[in-house]
Amino acid sequence: MTSTREQNGGYYAIKGFTYQFDKSLLEILKNQTQDVELEQIQDIGLSDYYIQVKYKETQNYADSKIKPAVLQLLKCFLDDKNKKFKLYCYFKDKSSQTIALTDTKLDEILGSDSSAYTQSDKQAFVGNFTLEFSSNFEKQFSDLIKLIKTCFSLKTEEEATTYHAIFKANLFGIAIKKNPKQRTINYKKLKEVANSNEKIIFDIAYCKYLKMERYLKYVKKEYFTFKKVNTPSKERLFVVEMDNSTRDGDAIQIITNIKNRYFKKDTSPAPYVCLFGIDNERIANLKQKLWDKGLIFSDGTHFDRDKFRMTDLIADTHNNNCGITFKLLSLEQLPLFFKKKRPDETFVFLTSGDGEWRTKVKEFKEFYIGRTKNITKIIQ
Repeated sequence: MTSTREQNGGYYAIKGFTYQFDKSLLEILKNQTQDVELEQIQDIGLSDYYIQVKYKETQNYADSKIKPAVLQLLKCFLDDKNKKFKLYCYFKDKSSQTIALTDTKLDEILGSDSSAYTQSDKQAFVGNFTLEFSSNFEKQFSDLIKLIKTCFSLKTEEEATTYHAIFKANLFGIAIKKNPKQRTINYKKLKEVANSNEKIIFDIAYCKYLKMERYLKYVKKEYFTFKKVNTPSKERLFVVEMDNSTRDGDAIQIITNIKNRYFKKDTSPAPYVCLFGIDNERIANLKQKLWDKGLIFSDGTHFDRDKFRMTDLIADTHNNNCGITFKLLSLEQLPLFFKKKRPDETFVFLTSGDGEWRTKVKEFKEFYIGRTKNITKIIQ
């Protein structure tokens, strides 16, 4: 039960962060002449106001649940009384509405802390503060996709989701910069980002919005269908999260599809495949089954209990007769791998992962796929 709680807590925390980034994108698109600050004085900052975002998907509203946020905003206001402040929050029992607080309601929210502030300061804050109960995750996401489609004159919702996936990856990168002054974005920069596809993150929201089959078909067409007859010669890494329902036969089929699609002797090198979410014993059994089926691979070792050798794993094998058609590595080996090798393309398929591995990869395309087996519908 503890494990389940931790997983759910992580899920809702990630969803909350994504909700905040979506709100940031809405502000950028609605204020196209302004710089927008991320994770500086507040979650979102514009020239004349700051926004703090709270997403409580499973909770009912209570004054005590917004008290810490309101206190923080009040303190920020006392530091700069020329700014306006907004608490943008979602609770499951609150419909979308904007509320201007009264002095009495502010005192109720602050509770015992109310007496720490003068009546004149509290009155001034109330005049510069807005409490907005927002729409849920799915409604905000839908509104944002439609706005992206309009702002960038796109023809389809699928195109808009691709733009969103690129924007979100970019905003994640900006929000974690060490220097707070560098956590700034605007519409002009966003347009420049739209032309880049170094990082793309497709999470569960895209799947829910487009529906699974439509989503999988789009991902296949856009990212796993060659525009030309010949397979482009690139080094590729596929990171695959294995869910609990994935059988060894499914994993073997996925690896077979990847090597059939991307390995071409003398032309396109053996792709790297990283499976995670299963234990080492199952990985060892899976390797035996792959070998028994004549699927020859390299994993950086040469015999039972041999030490791992990165130089052997990344050695050029595609233009000789060794028979190696793909290469296997573990999640733990990725940091060392990226120190030695920069693949031309990195594709990541997630079923529940939170993306912590992103810090190890400079460029990637990440796709939520629901079930691991769905990869066979994308790579055939």
